[in-house]
Amino acid sequence: MIERMVIRLPDLVGSPLSLNALRKDLQVSHQSVTRWMGMLENLYMIFRIYPFGAPKIRAVKKESKHYHLDWTVVSDMGCVLKPWLPVIS
Repeated sequence: MIERMVIRLPDLVGSPLSLNALRKDLQVSHQSVTRWMGMLENLYMIFRIYPFGAPKIRAVKKESKHYHLDWTVVSDMGCVLKPWLPVIS
């Protein structure tokens, strides 16, 4: 099942990542998706960017975005370059 998630993730790059929606899409438990995302981060396949700001209720509810360190798996180059723009400028 993790293989299906790895195939699905490049389509979701740059958009808010809902683990619950991913769980429903893959038809697995929330715990499995959370564990798999942690494994992919530990393998340096992806990284997540969490909401930045004061700890308000809205910031807590905002979902993280994920990006791939291997940008060749992502078809949309705009999504690949977006997290690096603050570093470049």
